[in-house]
Amino acid sequence: FITLLQMGKTQWQSLRRQQAENWLYFQQVLNAVFSSDDDTAEIKERVLHTPDNPISMALTLSTLYQDGVDAKQVTKLGSMLFSRCVSGARIVVPGMKKQIGPFAFENYGSHIHGGYHSAYITITSS
Repeated sequence: FITLLQMGKTQWQSLRRQQAENWLYFQQVLNAVFSSDDDTAEIKERVLHTPDNPISMALTLSTLYQDGVDAKQVTKLGSMLFSRCVSGARIVVPGMKKQIGPFAFENYGSHIHGGYHSAYITITSS
């Protein structure tokens, strides 16, 4: 709210348009890099199609996570990104449970009931 008051309506709307353009560009780049159908591709991840989420996108982490692998090995990527000043990225591992006080969360961090079958990272651009 204070940002809108300081910037004014025109500058605020300009920043919102720029953010939307950056998001579309980033999505196009991710799809170009990770949409290879080539079975010999070194990186075999894919951008998840989430049409109801205009804020962030998700990228699978199946290269890092297979059944039986310790989830901490996968979530370590999130801490590595954070320690390099990358904020907002979130790692979600299927079946991960988290207890916060008296509340237990199944598939912690996921917004999909029942979880997703692969680990993934959520990202956005601004």
